[in-house]
Amino acid sequence: MEIPAQNQGESEAHMGINRSLSSEAVPLGDRLAYRVSEVATLVGLSRSKTYLLIASGELPSVKIGGSRRVPADALRQWLARQAATAAA
Repeated sequence: MEIPAQNQGESEAHMGINRSLSSEAVPLGDRLAYRVSEVATLVGLSRSKTYLLIASGELPSVKIGGSRRVPADALRQWLARQAATAAA
């Protein structure tokens, strides 16, 4: 059964398919905040590990309605801390 074009995105959402993320890099700095899955892709971590970092308070995030977002500035600061720790 083929899905009509106008309903294809809606059906994909119900099946858990996320077409907005790709293997292409998401430029850091183009947006104010990122989805947890985008952060995971940007830094090369799993989504689960990223949520663990958020839950521990190590990676700051904000809740907007039912969505969790990581502010771009918080991500930059976290990455800088990781780089400083690795260099020490």
